Amino acid sequence: MTEPKKARLVAETMEKCPTLMGEGFDPGKAQTVVCRLYGISRVLENLKNGITLVHGPKGCANYLQTEALCINRKLGPILSTDVQERDIILGTEGRLEKALRETIEIYHPDVITVLTTCATDIIAEDTARVVEKLREEFGTKIFLKSGGGFVAAYDQGYFDGYEILVNGIMEKPKSRKKDHVNLI
Repeated sequence: MTEPKKARLVAETMEKCPTLMGEGFDPGKAQTVVCRLYGISRVLENLKNGITLVHGPKGCANYLQTEALCINRKLGPILSTDVQERDIILGTEGRLEKALRETIEIYHPDVITVLTTCATDIIAEDTARVVEKLREEFGTKIFLKSGGGFVAAYDQGYFDGYEILVNGIMEKPKSRKKDHVNLI
């Protein structure tokens, strides 16, 4: 397709669907944004005795693990609740509870980060209730974040990951030194 023809097609599409296309739409990049769970997992992947549990289809967790292997990064386990189509219809809370129990009993992690995916975010179940129940029962630090790509992209995931680090994992300083700053 010639450049003038491509430009005309994009202009016509934007004219017909301005809310879908939005300002700054670039058809060459529209489908290349990585999910938010990627950014969160990248920040938290090196936590000592920490585990990421992807609450969604196993392909989402597999993507994170495969991507890490391709660039030679060493990760702790990235687990999945392996949500299936029937679970989306009948409910995923039981699957999440079972996976969290198994994760705690097998790995004894200090920290678990549960990342929901597009599939589990769309059905809007009370995953927070499940996480809170097991957090209290086992005394394990369990964090829950939406990793759905339709909510935000990987760059927002980096901020979410650092929020967990700073507000949930790092100890508050016992004293402060004047004119000093901690860099993360």
